[in-house]
Amino acid sequence: MKTFPTNWPIPTRQVYEGRYVRLSPLQADEDAEQLYRAGHEPAEALQLWRHLWYGPFANADAMRAWLRSLQDTIDPMFFTVTDKRTDRR
Repeated sequence: MKTFPTNWPIPTRQVYEGRYVRLSPLQADEDAEQLYRAGHEPAEALQLWRHLWYGPFANADAMRAWLRSLQDTIDPMFFTVTDKRTDRR
């Protein structure tokens, strides 16, 4: 049976380019507007928050404040996923 390492390496805070998406370290001030729209518009997107302990947010500024509290953490480390075709987060 294959076992997992006991200590996983912490990823480097850098941009990771894939074929279809780009993972970028979370930058609250740059990412908040698009992330807010993706998770709050249209109304059906609000279902995303049903099973999470945070959100939905009253507005993009409230989400930005929350994202600021996360952007410099190491464990967990947060990344923004961007569709390379549309440049949407």
